[in-house]
Amino acid sequence: MTHPFIGTWRSEANPKAFLRFTEDHQVQGSDGINRLVTTWDEDGTIASAAEGSDTDVSTDKGTGSRATIRPAMTTLMATPNLQAWVTGARSVEVRGDELVVFDIRSHEVGTLRRDDAG
Repeated sequence: MTHPFIGTWRSEANPKAFLRFTEDHQVQGSDGINRLVTTWDEDGTIASAAEGSDTDVSTDKGTGSRATIRPAMTTLMATPNLQAWVTGARSVEVRGDELVVFDIRSHEVGTLRRDDAG
């Protein structure tokens, strides 16, 4: 089954920043200099705002599919126009032609656009 987030998604602010999802549940990415390699799981909901919190941050804003990104080790190098939130991604949701990226607390931290080339 093909999921809507399968493929490559890039930052408009820095085309070197991307996330790539594959059918075999692999995720590759970069914030512009630091690399991310991990796996993803299909997820029907976005987790609560903080572990043990009663605050539910699930949303009806989008009808796209969601995925949880497993934590991964990454380097911490700096460069101009660094999109550090990309390598900190913990879940994503497809909303139209955008991939909305969420951090570990389920806060929206950025968006990427589908890269048709790749």
